[in-house]
Amino acid sequence: MNCQQHVTPLKGGIELKIRELKSSAKSRLSGQWGLAIGGLLLFFAILIADNLVTNWISPSYELYISSVTMQIHINPMINYILSWIILILSIYLITYPAYVGYEWYYLDLYDEKLGSTGAIFNGFKEYGISVPFMFMKVLFILLWSLLFVIPGIMKSYSYSMAVYILRDYPNMGVVHAISESKRIMKGNKRRLFLLHLSFIGWFLIPIFGIFYGFPYIMTANAAFYRDLVEKEDTSMSR
Repeated sequence: MNCQQHVTPLKGGIELKIRELKSSAKSRLSGQWGLAIGGLLLFFAILIADNLVTNWISPSYELYISSVTMQIHINPMINYILSWIILILSIYLITYPAYVGYEWYYLDLYDEKLGSTGAIFNGFKEYGISVPFMFMKVLFILLWSLLFVIPGIMKSYSYSMAVYILRDYPNMGVVHAISESKRIMKGNKRRLFLLHLSFIGWFLIPIFGIFYGFPYIMTANAAFYRDLVEKEDTSMSR
């Protein structure tokens, strides 16, 4: 699929009901729960390690610069700027690729193409996709959120399928993928919202919700995407 083509919704207006989407997700998880939970734990480990390293590095700058300048105290503003630079680098180099890899992981699981938990690092292998995509997505949502909270939430649903589109069509530009997501989500945002709402009960027991609910909802998101874009004509290359 080249950049001029569209992601084509399923012909005939066939849409699985929420119950069927969840059933489809649960079916794909059967026999793959080890991978599903293992990927989640690895994703959490990446974020926790990122946070620990960032917090450890930030205050050490002042001590280091102070020692090499023979106890000349660093300007607090400079220290503040350095801390922000470290935080931004952390977001771009670790957090953004981790989130993209997390989304792709469960799409691969749903497609039964997942080989190992190492696939969670796929976002790091595609910096040219994951970083620009997350930057644009977050920027657009923040801009819409300046108007009010509700427009920001609605746009987050509009853009929600772009990450999967880029997994299927990595040569499609980031902005084009976001536009395609907006197009195929017209009339479907409410259905995805209700799908997410149906999982609330799983999180009443936090441990159960984290280790069972998160993989379940991520796989259901993948099922939702496949329901939107799969064609009866299988000639579309991925």
